[in-house]
Amino acid sequence: MPRGFAVSIVLMKNSLRSMAAAVVITLISAAVPSHAATVNDFYKSLLKRGVEHVNSGNFEAAASELKLASFGLLDSIPLYETAQIYLTIAAQHLGREPQARAAATHVVAADRIEAHYAKLDLPEKTRKEFETIAQKMLTDVQWKMLEKP
Repeated sequence: MPRGFAVSIVLMKNSLRSMAAAVVITLISAAVPSHAATVNDFYKSLLKRGVEHVNSGNFEAAASELKLASFGLLDSIPLYETAQIYLTIAAQHLGREPQARAAATHVVAADRIEAHYAKLDLPEKTRKEFETIAQKMLTDVQWKMLEKP
């Protein structure tokens, strides 16, 4: 074995380890942003399915999915409000008045932070049904907060 050969092998092994570690760190770093997008997509898909379940009359499935969706969509007030609106409707159809009242109240609370309710792109039938329920469930003060233009 030539002189210094063993030292070269050790240096090469250390260099390969460093390169492998750099590759692993790069892959992990690249995966983190895509994971965050996946989580948001997951909650959006729950919202979509929940809305579809309300529209098809499967209120039990809708309530479960919309409750989870609203949790994951707290950082997007329009999506959060939409989930809570449909949850209000589903809970009312299931005879769960406390859950319906809580969901309607959450719409008001979210709208206090950023007013989106009036501008939400909701089917007219859905908006009417929510407002009918909300007028019964909310206090006059809460209802007036949603009525404002």
